[in-house]
Amino acid sequence: RMAAIAAGLSLIFLSGYVLLQTPWGGAPVPRHTEAIVELEGVIIHPPVRESSGWVYLLLADEVKPGWPTPWKGKVALHVRDAGDGPAEMLPGQRIAVRVFLTTPRLPSNPGDFDRRWHLAAQGILWDAYPLSDISHLPDQPGWHRLVRPFFFLKSAMTEVTKQTLSAANAGLLTGLLFGDRAPIDETLVRHMERLGLVHILSVSGLHVSLVAGFVHALAGWMRLRFILRVLCVTGLLAIYTIMADGRPSVWRAAIMVGVLLWAQVLGLPVSSRQRVALSLLLILIWRPSSLFDLGLQLSFLAYAGLVWLAPL
Repeated sequence: RMAAIAAGLSLIFLSGYVLLQTPWGGAPVPRHTEAIVELEGVIIHPPVRESSGWVYLLLADEVKPGWPTPWKGKVALHVRDAGDGPAEMLPGQRIAVRVFLTTPRLPSNPGDFDRRWHLAAQGILWDAYPLSDISHLPDQPGWHRLVRPFFFLKSAMTEVTKQTLSAANAGLLTGLLFGDRAPIDETLVRHMERLGLVHILSVSGLHVSLVAGFVHALAGWMRLRFILRVLCVTGLLAIYTIMADGRPSVWRAAIMVGVLLWAQVLGLPVSSRQRVALSLLLILIWRPSSLFDLGLQLSFLAYAGLVWLAPL
């Protein structure tokens, strides 16, 4: 009974916390606004490919000329393939750029995809289009400096595959390792869709389990103590999750593996239901807007269905 009361209170607290941390919790989506400003901030997410170039997620912390009110937030920075500065920027890099800043437009017809609400659910309230070259600024202390080396490692691994393999094979290997479909030939992707194999290009529990199994086996071959094996597995899984762009489905699998291994170290019984609930709780505390992420919803619903509806 006490466990049920504690679970109910935790659910109420978590619901309130999520609402307070999302645009629906006191930070309404702004009305349509346009302005030409200079932004300074840190790239906090790897780029996403679009038809005309790339979209970077910029955490802007300074706006010039003076914004009417103090402002700091996420901006979707749309960079063309050429002419707007460096072809590639890694997360953790601090930049400055003069942009045309605008709020995403509302759908023109009822029932159309509402991109403004879609971005607002991720905490992104602005689109920015560069009007000048992008300048790199000196680094400042912050969490981004800790994760930046992992993206340099990912970039180096991608370059090695390009130099040693053909373009088609290098693109496929990058997609299999990190879930990046941009370098993969579109014809190959369509063939994989017809064969029902396209899901292996989305990093998920399959990839995490393979990485964890390989590292654990390697540590066992080196005859490390069990607690050292667990440290190696959980540490490398955290690095791999960051390199795989920190998708919620990857964090879910990595947290569940970590909970299972550390429970064995501490000698604590833990069920699949407890692991999936704990992983969801940790992800929502860290990033409440993930609740509206379709990838997180599908990942947890699929796993919850296996655990509750069709236990193996």
